[in-house]
Amino acid sequence: MALRSVKEPTQLPNSSPDAIDPKRCFLSAARFARAAYSLSAKFTLDSDGPGALDSAAFLPSIVRGPAEHIIVAASPMKGDMGYVDSYVVTASLSLELYLKALAVVSGRATRGHDLHRLFSELPKEVQERACKSFLQLLRPPEKFADIAAKLREYVPTFVWELPAVLKISADAFVSFRYAHDTRLTSFVGFREARIALRTEILRLRPDWADLETADAGGKEPAK
Repeated sequence: MALRSVKEPTQLPNSSPDAIDPKRCFLSAARFARAAYSLSAKFTLDSDGPGALDSAAFLPSIVRGPAEHIIVAASPMKGDMGYVDSYVVTASLSLELYLKALAVVSGRATRGHDLHRLFSELPKEVQERACKSFLQLLRPPEKFADIAAKLREYVPTFVWELPAVLKISADAFVSFRYAHDTRLTSFVGFREARIALRTEILRLRPDWADLETADAGGKEPAK
């Protein structure tokens, strides 16, 4: 059996922006996003047909309580709910990597898994632009209003704003990794948060616009 030696990237002892390769981070975020879309297709109804990746129903909001997962979506679910945890872990890791790539290209250093803290450490002007992009994606508004009303039964303070979405989803990567972890945890707004963060990265690094397409074998990245 032939073995290939893989050189590990140098780990710098500090948190300087140079400690993270932002392009590699950006591509990894896109790969995890594609994996998340594939996993969500295992348990969502709107997983087939053109435009499915753009529908709010395709990427449901999830609340995990002591007894079960609570799926809040615009249409009924189907398939194997056992894929929910894998979807959340993969999708939240994708957001984490987008946030870290955005931090580096903005000249900031960051680390950790807390999505809200990672976002709060970005420059204020970057946060503001990402928030505006996020709000523009809430279409049709009545669909998102209906989902928000349902979510408030479990998360009373929920609003469709990027900082709020990242705050209630902040610990999803850590919590959903373990089936025995029954803390009340939510994961919402993956599609909208991902696009908003990706848009801001490409605003700062327009030369990366074709990276995902090339990385996916010529296929357009899921929006």
